This record gives sequence, C-alpha cells and structure tokens, in this order.
Amino acid sequence: MKRPESHLIQEEAERLFESALPREWVRREHIPDYGIDYEVEVWEQGRFTGLQFAVQVKGVTGKKLTSGKARFPFETAHFDDYLKKRIPVYLVVIHVRKGIGYWVFMQEYILTELRNKPWRDQTTVTVYLPPSNLLSESKLLRQSVENADKYVAKLHPAAIPAAIAASRERIEALDPRFAVEIHATEKGIH
Repeated sequence: MKRPESHLIQEEAERLFESALPREWVRREHIPDYGIDYEVEVWEQGRFTGLQFAVQVKGVTGKKLTSGKARFPFETAHFDDYLKKRIPVYLVVIHVRKGIGYWVFMQEYILTELRNKPWRDQTTVTVYLPPSNLLSESKLLRQSVENADKYVAKLHPAAIPAAIAASRERIEALDPRFAVEIHATEKGIH
C-alpha cells in the first residue's frame, strides 16, 4: 500500500512549520485535528509572555501565487469555530518544495476581508496571505500575535460595555447594510 501524496505533503509542511518557529516557543500538536493543528505559546528569555495562538497548517506543492499574494482555497466549515476562539487563530500555508511559509490571522481576515462576501453560503473561499507575512520572519509573526491577542480580547470582552460593543460589531458583521443599537438593562438585552 502506497501512502497518499497529500499525507506526505502535510507531514513535510508540519515539519517545516515547527522548525521555522523560535526554539523557545512551545508547540502543542492537536491530535486529532479538528481545524487546529497546533497551539503555540510565545516564550522569551525563559519566560512565558502570556501570548498564545492556534495554527492550522496547510502544505502545497503547486504554484499558488497570484497578484503578488499567496492564496489557498480554504473550507469555511471552521470559520465560526475560529470566531468563537478566545485566542488568535492563524492559517499557515507552506510551499513544501520551496520551504517557504506564509501566515494570516484568521479572525480578523474573516471579519474584514470576507465582511461583504457570502462565505457562510460557500463550502470554500480563497484566502489570500500577504507575501510579507513570511513564516521565517518570527519577529513579525510575534508582533502580529501581540496585536491579534488584543483584537481577540475585543471580540470576547469581559467588561459589560466592551461586551455590548462586541455584540453589536458581531451582529453588524452578519449584514453590513444594517446598523445595530443595543440596549442593556437588568431585564435583558434588546
């Protein structure tokens, strides 16, 4: 029995992903994988920074460049799960033959780049990964994770005013033609 080529490509992509991260960062592989392959903790100088993020790794071999951006057809089935996560989720696409990886912060991508697109009605969408988001540039990824952590905290706030604002933004993202006004009392939210 011959192993499927797709399995070999995925395993190589995961090896390249793990080797691209700084040695201090802790990676935890998710088995089984339900839309997340890894959770990563950012450590610096032997101390946990408090930053962590989830990663879905995809491996490719063909040419996936168009208009100066890496692109990847991605299943939308996990998007709602990503939006519910309380840590940033990144899609990492690695060209295994070239050994080059690109990343994109998914919660922000879904809520901004796909805002006016009917992704909930589609099984896949093409996700564009900026060519500057190279996996080999760990300082840029670390800065993105720090910003993404703040972004996700705003999506899932603990304070009441922030929670109301996040609810309004989440509802408005469903259909940007409508503005939402939320009134909260001790009897409920309207």
